[in-house]
Amino acid sequence: MTNPTIDPLVIIELTNLKASGKLKELARHPAIGLKPEWIEELTHKGVGVREALAANPAIKVAPNAIKRIRKDNSVTVRSALASNKAVAALPEVIQALAADKDPRVRSSLAKNPELTNYPDIIQVLSADEYGHVHIALAQNPCLADYPEIIEAFAKNAHTSRTLAIRQDLDKYPDVAAQLVKSGDWSMRFVLALNPAISRCPEAAMKLSKDRNKSIRKALASNPAVKASEAAKADPTP
Repeated sequence: MTNPTIDPLVIIELTNLKASGKLKELARHPAIGLKPEWIEELTHKGVGVREALAANPAIKVAPNAIKRIRKDNSVTVRSALASNKAVAALPEVIQALAADKDPRVRSSLAKNPELTNYPDIIQVLSADEYGHVHIALAQNPCLADYPEIIEAFAKNAHTSRTLAIRQDLDKYPDVAAQLVKSGDWSMRFVLALNPAISRCPEAAMKLSKDRNKSIRKALASNPAVKASEAAKADPTP
């Protein structure tokens, strides 16, 4: 029986892609999930096809294919899978990717916002031996639930720069206060451009008095800071 919720034109489009050999386009198509058996087939095609497939969230309907991709010989394919939110439903795949021998795969996983429900994995990645994994994790929105990791990253020269651009930096005033004291002018410059600095009054005040003119100018040009200053000048609703 035909499913009335499925647009027959989409099925025709998928069929035409397969028939014409445009497998990479088929692999990245958002409706590929309508054909789980084709997902399985595509896991045996070329690297480019497998990489496109691995990055497609629609593959969530084919858990066996995901498990096969997790063991792929190509690091780019495994990396694409690690950044795919579809892996969130498969704890064993998440765990395997976190232990992948290649740090590029672990870095891709560290950026995946679906790690929210995997506190143990976040802790493992935060202690990874490769700094690039830490930098990737520092960008992840889900790290907001781990202030202790953010505070530890703030003490590291590499991860602290990444923290300086987080849009939720105002949630960690102590971290902002620490970053604004950095002897690296480029760190303070990045911080001055972050919209979140407008919600960190003490840090913003320090930046407004920075010895470096370019940093003071960067802060003054920050749209969020401008809006905040305008609101203070005109408090009427």
